[in-house]
Amino acid sequence: MKMSLLRNVSMTMGLLLSGLFSANAAIITQGFGTAPHGSDLLQITVNTRGASLLANGFYDLQRADLLSLTYMDAQAQAPTGFSDFFFIGSADSANLNAGLDFFDFDADFMVGGALFAVQGVFDLLGGFTELTIYDENNQFVDFIDNLSIGTANVVSEPGTLAIFSMILVGLALRRRQHT
Repeated sequence: MKMSLLRNVSMTMGLLLSGLFSANAAIITQGFGTAPHGSDLLQITVNTRGASLLANGFYDLQRADLLSLTYMDAQAQAPTGFSDFFFIGSADSANLNAGLDFFDFDADFMVGGALFAVQGVFDLLGGFTELTIYDENNQFVDFIDNLSIGTANVVSEPGTLAIFSMILVGLALRRRQHT
């Protein structure tokens, strides 16, 4: 009886701990605006796993957490004279499916053989999104605001799924032993 109770308690605790400590770690991909050819004008992918969790429950996303940033299907690159491009952002750890709440970036993109400098500020809590675009001669090209915000695609951290799967296998084996 005691052994059975101990097994049940340890399985339950393992399940709870796997959910508490890593369920919120995820990869988030989200699109903004629509390009002339129909794809997202801007698409961003971040990994919250290495991000700092602030006291207010938001992930503090830095350049190291950014997996991909594309404008018109072109990957971001460092502006001329810089070793990397600028990026900061945040996401609510309690509601990752809502996507990013804020991000700011300044990067270059090679689109159709032409180099563009793009600066973007997206404050979804404040209700504004804007892109400012310059050509390679630093001449103003376009200002786009009020971009449509695409649905966030959230993929759970693989470690969470592995722990949860191990617990389910353990429960199945335990049930099999009793039959």
